[in-house]
Amino acid sequence: MTQQTHKPLGFWACWSLTVGSMIGSGIFLLPTTLAPYGLLSLGGWIIAGLGTLTLGLIFGRLATRTRRTGGPYVYAQESFGDFIGFLMAWNYWISFWMGVPVVAIAFVGYLGVFVPALNGNPVAQALTALGMIWIFTLINIRGLKEMSAVQIAMTFLKIVPLLAIIGLAAAVGTPANLPEFNPSNAPILPALAAVTIIALWPFTCFEIVTLPAGAIDNPERTIPRALVSGMITVTIIYLAAALAVMLLVPAATLAQSTAPFADAARAFGPWGAPFIAAGAIIATAGTINGLVFTTGQMPMAVAIDKLAPTWLAATNKGGSPHFALILSS
Repeated sequence: MTQQTHKPLGFWACWSLTVGSMIGSGIFLLPTTLAPYGLLSLGGWIIAGLGTLTLGLIFGRLATRTRRTGGPYVYAQESFGDFIGFLMAWNYWISFWMGVPVVAIAFVGYLGVFVPALNGNPVAQALTALGMIWIFTLINIRGLKEMSAVQIAMTFLKIVPLLAIIGLAAAVGTPANLPEFNPSNAPILPALAAVTIIALWPFTCFEIVTLPAGAIDNPERTIPRALVSGMITVTIIYLAAALAVMLLVPAATLAQSTAPFADAARAFGPWGAPFIAAGAIIATAGTINGLVFTTGQMPMAVAIDKLAPTWLAATNKGGSPHFALILSS
């Protein structure tokens, strides 16, 4: 099985895969989780961002050394052989079997704001989640161009509500709402370690952009540029958005909130909370699209090397590994 000669994915498609796969439900929930740590939590965001960016630089460097599809699988296989490479790919693939439905369930939770009939109805919630998985599976099966177009659009749309909250905080936020630096008076280093571990969650999935190297135009240059610039973008947005929520929501309210960004958006008026809920729906939908894309690319990469059934490497005229996507979903 040879790598495809057509390269439909350019810089913006790769950038949107990085940003769109990272920005999901995590940023919309963590301000409440981190609220008990006060302003110290901002240190966790910074350390998590810098640490993840370091990993991103490593992946970017590795991406300059190969044009093969597979990302982490290829790096492990070329360094340690077929057996370790296969284990890497297998476990990575399994993790996305769990990750896709988890994000789909989060999508349904936000959708309940606009479709109240979903709330308290597990059958309807499950069917809706499954429906979203298959909608994005069909988009991915259609072709790489269609997948990238959807990903680019959703990435820019999901950034809008976060930028709106940041702008709102700059306009009407007040330092009086800011929490204490270390409300629990816990030792600084252990507390900082705790908040960094929590803050790492929304920084995951950046490596997805390295998987489709065989379909990327000039991958040795495009992947590192898209990866690093995307991760810097996400780190800045996360840090600014977390601070914005602190400026807009009193510390005591934030610590009890189940929807911190919706509470922050109340300063917009009656439409603020639905606006943020819509943003969260788009954010989780874009993440589903990126994760589903990954569930097709990883088995295809292994099958290309004949370490999995070769039919998993079959692609349609749109360059999509349709059998691998159907099996995964």
